Amino acid sequence: MKAAETQESKFGPPTVDRFERHPLDWRVLADGEPPARDWALEHWLGMGHVTILAALGGLGKTLLAQMIGSALALGRPFIDSVPRTRNVLMWGAEDDHDELWRRECDIARFLGVGLEAFAKSFVLESFSDRDCTLMDLDLSGRLCWTPMLDELREQVADYGAEVVILDNSARLFGGKESDRNQVTRFVAELNGNVRGAAVLLVAHAGRAVGSEYSGSTAWENASRSRMFLSDRPPDAKIFDATEEAPGERRYLSRRKANYASRDLRAFHFENGVLVPETDAAASGLVGALLDRRYESIVLDGLRKLSTELGQQPTDASNSPAFLPRLICQFSLGEGGTQRDLSQAMRRLMVDGRLRREVVGRYGNRNPRFGLVAAQSECTR
Repeated sequence: MKAAETQESKFGPPTVDRFERHPLDWRVLADGEPPARDWALEHWLGMGHVTILAALGGLGKTLLAQMIGSALALGRPFIDSVPRTRNVLMWGAEDDHDELWRRECDIARFLGVGLEAFAKSFVLESFSDRDCTLMDLDLSGRLCWTPMLDELREQVADYGAEVVILDNSARLFGGKESDRNQVTRFVAELNGNVRGAAVLLVAHAGRAVGSEYSGSTAWENASRSRMFLSDRPPDAKIFDATEEAPGERRYLSRRKANYASRDLRAFHFENGVLVPETDAAASGLVGALLDRRYESIVLDGLRKLSTELGQQPTDASNSPAFLPRLICQFSLGEGGTQRDLSQAMRRLMVDGRLRREVVGRYGNRNPRFGLVAAQSECTR
């Protein structure tokens, strides 16, 4: 019996330290207020967890990640407000030293500073010709960490990094991206090795139609938020062969957000950078400016549909003539989603700038209702 016990002890599962329990103490917490949620980039990049930035190849996701890192290092608003300057560490696994240098020159010009402005707060290193795998499979197929995970942890400590940008998951994760357990463990290890920093993990989108990230849904579930960069508005999944090919515009969607609502930003390429098509972040009026923009799109769309395209839009969401649906169908939305335009249409109706009126009769003499703009809007 003792021999069996000895053998079991020798070859059985390894012993672990006794688990320490730390439940929330409601009596202590009852007299206080929880701290405000900490953001590196307001509503887009939160401290203490992994955010995924995904896109198909060649759309500029590395450029966007580098621009985000540069803005955070200077404390400059970019697509939204930046509460304060952050120390940023970025690993670039696809672009070589000189390409990252060239890109940063363009970003610096866009931000109106010299490269020396980033010296203390933005550490950018190329791994294009070196292995940077953080977790890999051992000979038995089990996922294990590599010395590069130790190196990442040491760099975070040495540089005092508060934001860690990792480009990209294909070079950093050596496991099976379709294995839920392995993906979840990888994201957990990232969180556990960066001392509460915000992690922006750049990833490729899948090639299947409509796919916004590659691999298991665990990538979506394990991360707290996910951004998706595309060359089409988010609602445009299938395109007519005669439709104009994608140009220089890009759309950044906040597709998953545990701690904020979904949102959208549009950019255009100019002088080597992605220029946001609103500078609302600088004034903190992002929501208000976007609301006004979508309202203008709805009013312009109604005018074009009714006077130029022979359509009679309605506010009935189950109708084929639903105004936001027609605006998107006729490519008049300028990047706004049907949800954005629906909300704008309802605000306009509440304000009296859009009205539901009888616009004709059906064959059975019943009144036909449609949307019309207030007289004040027609004379603008």
